[in-house]
Amino acid sequence: IAHYEKHGVIPIKQTQETKRKLSELHDAELILWQHNLRTYVTRYKRLVEKSKTPETLSRNQQLLDQYQDELAEINQRLKR
Repeated sequence: IAHYEKHGVIPIKQTQETKRKLSELHDAELILWQHNLRTYVTRYKRLVEKSKTPETLSRNQQLLDQYQDELAEINQRLKR
């Protein structure tokens, strides 16, 4: 949380650990993650549009792509 408050982004390492755990989550937990990821996707779409430097654009686009991939994976698991 301190890292997010200081830098405004969630560290990539944490989201990679989260991706490994997706296979271990129950449907109720997946739904909670789905809602969180929808929020992240919306936030980072806005940040990508408003990025002023190539560095922030690149970082925000990378995180947006990562969150969209995780959301697609969760959606696929919930459709089974």
